Amino acid sequence: MDLLALVTTDSQLHLHRLNWQRLWSMTPESPIKALCWRPDGKQLAIGQENGTVAILSAEDGVVQEQYPAFTCQVAALAWTHTKDARPPAYLGAPVDDRDRRLFEPLLPTTASGAPQTTSAPIGFVERLGRREDATWPVRLSVLSVLACVSVESEVALLSNGTIPILRAPFFSPGSGALDLSNGHKGRAERGIVASLEDLHISHVALPADLKEVSMVFRDGDGAVHAALLETPRLPGNLTLLRALSSLVGDIRQGVTSCNVIAAQMAKDWESVTSTRDQVATDIVRLYTDFRLLVHISSLHLHNLMI
Repeated sequence: MDLLALVTTDSQLHLHRLNWQRLWSMTPESPIKALCWRPDGKQLAIGQENGTVAILSAEDGVVQEQYPAFTCQVAALAWTHTKDARPPAYLGAPVDDRDRRLFEPLLPTTASGAPQTTSAPIGFVERLGRREDATWPVRLSVLSVLACVSVESEVALLSNGTIPILRAPFFSPGSGALDLSNGHKGRAERGIVASLEDLHISHVALPADLKEVSMVFRDGDGAVHAALLETPRLPGNLTLLRALSSLVGDIRQGVTSCNVIAAQMAKDWESVTSTRDQVATDIVRLYTDFRLLVHISSLHLHNLMI
């Protein structure tokens, strides 16, 4: 991949080729504090100061999804694809595609997320897009998981975009975190740092098997620590997570499509009612003018008869 994503001091995100040709730039609503690529290079994830995680298209920088992961600043991000996680035989082949068999595919959308439009709209269907062009999005045969860590050391794992599958504090009794600093492998409690305000997270990592989340941070004295949060329940459920994430993703896209269609219908209805009111006003005016004309003609006829 010959692409380079840069965040400037004023929180602008620029995408360049390695020859410094700029492809696009964008400025989010909240300053960018973390950035990472999807493993296949098709999307970028940004963590923002307000705790929001946004997924951007690498092609044009358009925000495709966003999720309020935390109430505080995002400190680090890591994106991984798990190994092949196809549904097991006992689920049956139709389960993974049941929604796609029962419902029609979504209407094609533009880069802005709105349904495609024709150059010269004729009617409602043409403005929304043609049904024969509608297709289901391609499903990954792997589970795509984004690991997010906040400045308060809270961990959130998001699958297939912004679908939350895990949320846990890194340092708390019973959290399962291990302190790996200086060869120590004991439980990592909040006592590692004097307070969460002294903790400066620099990196987070997530292996493809999802067995643990590791984090590198610096405490208030400047000492560097590495900690690991075990997630024993995830590795054995990758197939189910992938199937459920795909279903939830389809439902989300369906709801988004419905919202866009409803908004378009509301605009059409507003236009129709405005036209109706204008026609009604014109009819009243014409009727008033006609009555006045009839009255004048009657007077004129009366004068001629006299």
